[in-house]
This record gives sequence, C-alpha cells and structure tokens, in this order.
Amino acid sequence: MPFEANITVNQTDLLKKCKALVDFTNKELLRIYNSALSKASTQTVIKEARKDLKKFLSFSEDSTGETAKSLGVKSARKKPLVLMGSRTGRYNGQLIHILDGGTDDRTTKDGNYTGRIIGLDFYAKALQAKSTDLQDKFVEFLRANYVKNVVKKVSNN
Repeated sequence: MPFEANITVNQTDLLKKCKALVDFTNKELLRIYNSALSKASTQTVIKEARKDLKKFLSFSEDSTGETAKSLGVKSARKKPLVLMGSRTGRYNGQLIHILDGGTDDRTTKDGNYTGRIIGLDFYAKALQAKSTDLQDKFVEFLRANYVKNVVKKVSNN
C-alpha cells in the first residue's frame, strides 16, 4: 500500500522564516556575486582568449605558455566587479596588453626606430564569441553559490 501524506505549507510564512534564517550582509552578497562572475569569466572568456593567444604564439619553439597562463581574473573588494586581463606576480606575461592592443611606432632615446607591434585583439574576439555563454554560466554559478551559502549559513545556525 503506497504511503500518502497531505502537507500544506503557507508559502509566505515559510519565506519569512527562511529570510530570517538567511539574512546575508552586503559583504556576503558581494562575495557570492563576484565569485560567480569570476568563475564564469574564467571558464568562458579567459579560456577562449588563451586558446586564441596560443594560436598566435605557437610559431615560437621557445614558447613556454607563460603569457597565456598570465591571463586571469581579479575581483574587486568593494564593488560587484571582476577585472579580466594580465595577472602580475608569479606570472610572466605582464605585457600581454601590448599583444592585445598593439603599439604605435617606437623609437629609442637616440631616435633609432625599434618597430611597432600590431595588436591581435584576442580579448575582444573572445568576449564577442563567448558573451552569451558568459551570461548563462554566470547565472548558473550565481544560483549554485547562493544555494551553497544558504546551506552553509543555515547549518551554522
């Protein structure tokens, strides 16, 4: 014999109780938001930009991949913002903005011509190619982060 149960739940009361249990501060919400945006950016735009950059730099036998590895994201501390670009520190590709945007004609102090670099625009191409994926991934990660933090906060109470 199957088991049946009739359960009635007042949605407004349940939502009020849940909101009382899980009342995130602005700092916690910012962390949830930036974490989701960082993860989504890394898995879509940065991944595509690295792939495009490796195509351009693969002609060199001495290529170690350090320049492509230096592409990454950094979250702002007090704003809902994630910066994408070259990372400094232990990464050796701090001049990646020159590869992306290029340079004008350059000369030394003596006036000797040293050349110019034609920009590859791999960031713009990656962002254009993956903009819809970025939005979808962001929503997916935001939901997952929110649920994870709700569970964490409720289990601590």
